[in-house]
Amino acid sequence: VSEWGLVLATLYNEVGDKGWPDAVFIQVCAMVGDTSGEVRTAAFASLGQMKLVSDDLLLQTLSKKITIHFKKRKKIGMCASKKFDLPASNVAGVFVHGLEDEFSEVRKSTCISLGKLTISYVQFAEEALNLLMAMLDDDITEVRLQCLQTMYHMATSDCLKVQHLHMHMFLSTLVDSNTLIQCATRKVLRLMKPTNLDMFKSMINGLLTNLESYVEDEADIFNVLFKIGAGHSNFVVNFVRETFDEVSINLHFPRRVLIYAIPFLGRISSSLRDVMSQDTLFAYLS
Repeated sequence: VSEWGLVLATLYNEVGDKGWPDAVFIQVCAMVGDTSGEVRTAAFASLGQMKLVSDDLLLQTLSKKITIHFKKRKKIGMCASKKFDLPASNVAGVFVHGLEDEFSEVRKSTCISLGKLTISYVQFAEEALNLLMAMLDDDITEVRLQCLQTMYHMATSDCLKVQHLHMHMFLSTLVDSNTLIQCATRKVLRLMKPTNLDMFKSMINGLLTNLESYVEDEADIFNVLFKIGAGHSNFVVNFVRETFDEVSINLHFPRRVLIYAIPFLGRISSSLRDVMSQDTLFAYLS
């Protein structure tokens, strides 16, 4: 059914009937309730390949509560000559069910599909992120890791719109007992775009807490701090000034700050080896 849907999507420009991709999407959604975990896994993998699906259909997959619009949208037309009995309500909360599935493979497949669909649909990406954030508390490490990998995939496509309300749940993964989870979290942080100073401060404080607990990851954490700071210089200035005020140090900013960095030259340059050489960094600080 999924392959059939991809063929129909390629014909869309010729026939101009969006009812076809929608009908295929609904048909696959009907399969996510199959008794076989393997079938459910494959069904969610197929949903991630769908193209040209209507926005309202996609958004309904993120909520079990059927909207008034969907109560009116009873069936989907396959083509002008024939109608199939495919209630649009079949899609209600499909991805919610997938993320709640008892089998971890199904939950992982759901995360992957969510990530693929977010690239093409902006509003869907914003809504789907709420579900993904909740999955960071999953009992299975592989599911949490896949969730973070999905967020990284979204970030590289510039469709990861994290809000401050998400930060507590997201930063909790920096203290995860699994090293891979912590590393994946920092990869996302490198690309995350804070929308305000409070969100920026949460990111920095989360990384500093991570550094206190896992000193062996200092190089990677320094690197993330640098990448975040380089992309948000105004936030950096405000953050450092507030920090100095808290410890009652009156410094000429930023010259004194750079001077204090010189004793840590070796450690800093090691973490920034993908950005600049130690000689370049030393010349800059000097």
